[in-house]
Amino acid sequence: MSLFSETALEAENVVEFIGKAVKFANEKLWGTLVASIVVHPASMKDPAVAAAVDQAIADLRYGSIVVNYGAPWPII
Repeated sequence: MSLFSETALEAENVVEFIGKAVKFANEKLWGTLVASIVVHPASMKDPAVAAAVDQAIADLRYGSIVVNYGAPWPII
């Protein structure tokens, strides 16, 4: 049994990938305690990517959402 796994998602670009990842997380993954988004700071300088990350945070149906945080759960 594993707490972490990986799957491939087909996408033409980063923005499309982020949207598909959110849909996958909301519809296919078990549990809704915490979601973690990892994004390189240089990527956040692209306005389209930054907007997609902001939209992902709004659209994820999880109790907590962390960005660039190493632990699998937030510190409360």
